[in-house]
Amino acid sequence: MSSEFEKEIKEDVLVDKALNFFASYKTYILIIGFLLILFPIIYQVKILLDKKKNERELEILSGFISKNEDNISKNLNTLEKLTLSKNTIISSLSINKILDSETIKKEEKIKLLDNILNNKNFSEENIESLKIKKALLIFDNMDEAELLNLLNNKNKIDNYRNINLKLIYDFYLSKEQYNKAEEFKKNLNEK
Repeated sequence: MSSEFEKEIKEDVLVDKALNFFASYKTYILIIGFLLILFPIIYQVKILLDKKKNERELEILSGFISKNEDNISKNLNTLEKLTLSKNTIISSLSINKILDSETIKKEEKIKLLDNILNNKNFSEENIESLKIKKALLIFDNMDEAELLNLLNNKNKIDNYRNINLKLIYDFYLSKEQYNKAEEFKKNLNEK
């Protein structure tokens, strides 16, 4: 009988401790419970807003893809804003649309590529491909230091490293610097 009595006392003490704990920390428990409910809701709202923004940007971009060249040059500012989109697909497509446009001046394309390369909002692969595009745009007017700075051959990605070496090789051939061209040709053949 005493064991039942001790058991009831232990249960009552445990209940009293739990009630005292909840009474003294009631506000903290309510705040934590509220936050546990609020954070997933906020996260879902953020995902929904990002999705809506991507849909709007994609709709604007698809309008540019279907329109003629004159409209692209008139609305260049809108396309430039799309190049800075957080969605890399939208930004890449808008960059390519600008670079493919025949009505946009070469200087504006180079300026745009410089802004994008300074933004560093892209992955390493995208940055390397943009550097190659810039090198191709200014290939005829660039000097050796600018080329080597733009197309560093210490690139970790083999495909881009080979393309960079080929561009440097072609540059030296176009400038009739055959000795330097042969050095880069050896580097190409080593791979």
